[in-house]
Amino acid sequence: MTKHILVTNDDGIDAEGIKDLIDLLKGKYRLTIIAPASHQSGKSHSLTGNRGLVIKEYPKDNVDRKFSIDGTPVDCMKLGMHCIIDDNDRPDLVISGINRGVNASISSIYSGTIGAAREGYMYGIPSIGLSLYTEQGGEPNYRRADEYILEIIEKTLENFTNRPVCLNVNIPNIGEIKGYKFCRQTVGYWKEYYKITEDENGNKQHWLHGNYINEEPESTDTDYWAIDNNYISILPIQVDETDYEAIELGKEVF
Repeated sequence: MTKHILVTNDDGIDAEGIKDLIDLLKGKYRLTIIAPASHQSGKSHSLTGNRGLVIKEYPKDNVDRKFSIDGTPVDCMKLGMHCIIDDNDRPDLVISGINRGVNASISSIYSGTIGAAREGYMYGIPSIGLSLYTEQGGEPNYRRADEYILEIIEKTLENFTNRPVCLNVNIPNIGEIKGYKFCRQTVGYWKEYYKITEDENGNKQHWLHGNYINEEPESTDTDYWAIDNNYISILPIQVDETDYEAIELGKEVF
């Protein structure tokens, strides 16, 4: 039986990344598309609880079903699982993306792309967040890693059905792709600042900017090293945020 994939993103239903991903997958898998109605980058794992959400259905366009939600990526996952997808037709895989911009290192904390993938994982479904590292320069080419994306999907479906996994996958945007590497998260941080502009009424507007600081540029087992050296980075992530070393220290201190 043809595998069922739920596709979402954080760049919105009309983003080029999700359109190219759908073109890659249609005809190979049964596709249900449930994506935000508008751009939702940086929404992390946020959801909407202060108003009702609207579901809009689209023409199928060579997919099984296609919807937009006027909410966050996690809203799309929750509404999809509770109000759109039948219990006896749960997805075999969730794919979120393809995101425009890197989601390596601590950037994944803020990412709506990864938030949606993590939510799929929380439902016990193998999930993949796909991102294209457009900061490296040039126009985004979402189709440059097609063969690798298909291989990652196939291997995930073959090997993680009984043991769900959440994979944060980042694709370099320039140069020849050498393959992919399973990695750990790079230790680093964003050095942030705000640019201030004024609107037509003279109100100051504060725009967040920043530069990523890699604190271990020589380490060869990290996601940023992989991307910078033209490998696709694959980082398995989990929901458990427990600091186990601090538990042991806390037992001694308290």
